[in-house]
Amino acid sequence: MVGQVASIIQTTFGTTDKVNAMFIESTETYNRPAFSFPLKNVTKSDGSRQYDFLIRVNTNVLPRDASQEFKAAIFVHELLHGYLSYVNSSKANTQMLQHYDIATKYVNGIASLLNNVFGVNINIATSLALGGVKDLSVSNPTTYNQILKDHNTTQSQINVDYEYQRAGLEGTKCP
Repeated sequence: MVGQVASIIQTTFGTTDKVNAMFIESTETYNRPAFSFPLKNVTKSDGSRQYDFLIRVNTNVLPRDASQEFKAAIFVHELLHGYLSYVNSSKANTQMLQHYDIATKYVNGIASLLNNVFGVNINIATSLALGGVKDLSVSNPTTYNQILKDHNTTQSQINVDYEYQRAGLEGTKCP
């Protein structure tokens, strides 16, 4: 999965910069299942860059019974937040702008990753990818409705797929 996330990032941004994501268990996630937090952004003497960020995972909020696909979608979503903060520091703390970027540029990549790694149906994978950006339906409903149309889905379908995966009623059980 790490290789596929790296491929999404390298293909989209055409970069070979070193990006380090570290996962830790923490309750400091603003009552979300996970939250990205930048640590270090350094330009080295050879011109290359290194960016370190932390992904805090709150096991009190992330459902224990959620499917592996659900958890992976959240982790990839947070990896993208971290990387978007790296490539565009002006959007570093602007989640809504990042959600717009994720919804318009990365949904297919996330869905493809979930399909390739877990074999989950591409429509369900798309629902999981879109589930993390549904706040756009309030802040930018016209764009969000177009995104749903572009992915041939509805908010109702996303809600059903997302909830079944969140509750662990469908998908790969966690060990």
